[in-house]
Amino acid sequence: MKEKKEYVWKFRPSSSPVCSRFIFFLKAYEGNPIITAEDAFVSDCYFEFGKAAHLVVQKWLGKTGLLYGDWICQKCKSITSNCLRPVSCLKCACSEFTYKELDFAAGTPFSSAHPDGFLLVEELSTKEARCFSVLEIKTISQEGFAGLTAQKPEHRIQAGIYALLGLQKGIRVVGVLFLYMNRNKPSQLKTFYQFVDPKILITELKAFKVGQEAISTGKTPLGICRSEKDGIYCQFRNICFSPSFQEKVREAEASLKARQSL
Repeated sequence: MKEKKEYVWKFRPSSSPVCSRFIFFLKAYEGNPIITAEDAFVSDCYFEFGKAAHLVVQKWLGKTGLLYGDWICQKCKSITSNCLRPVSCLKCACSEFTYKELDFAAGTPFSSAHPDGFLLVEELSTKEARCFSVLEIKTISQEGFAGLTAQKPEHRIQAGIYALLGLQKGIRVVGVLFLYMNRNKPSQLKTFYQFVDPKILITELKAFKVGQEAISTGKTPLGICRSEKDGIYCQFRNICFSPSFQEKVREAEASLKARQSL
């Protein structure tokens, strides 16, 4: 079972890597039927499984006393902010909490920016200065899990942005811990680690800016995909790799110009 729905793109770390041409085409084809999203039973299951996996991992990592963020009391719903998991609620003494991801979007171009969590790095921490790793939780198919030997390039970029945003908000972030879970067998996990790379955020913000400037000038910018396979989930892959690409570019630029003249 499948159905079409309106496609809505938001600039957030999970959308990375950013493609300037994608941003341009999104504006040029605004309201065009080619920009649609597909809601299907199977993809819906995968999405909901991913959300559930996040909640479970956050719950049990919280019980270790190493997960930093906001915590919602399950009884009175009060929030204890910017801390490791409390032992009990200060208002009602309940000992059960749900993790609430921090949002670092304020003061940035991102519409939202929710890291999956921050893990205390005990060996680098002192009472005066605690150090953390960004936690990046990913669920993946059995086939994908079997062939996984390192974090995926797009995940490296996404989590790298969260790390830098955390630093900007005053959290001592030293790196990123990737936790991949086999969707077919959740007990199978793989972990990878990377250190903070300041160039990641600069590159993504630049690509976003180039896309916005292209909308102003009306000229199609370069894309980031080297092959159609790279853009398997992109709305515009059939345009970028079409034999009549130049013709379609002229159509897009004309469409944008007509819209801006209204």
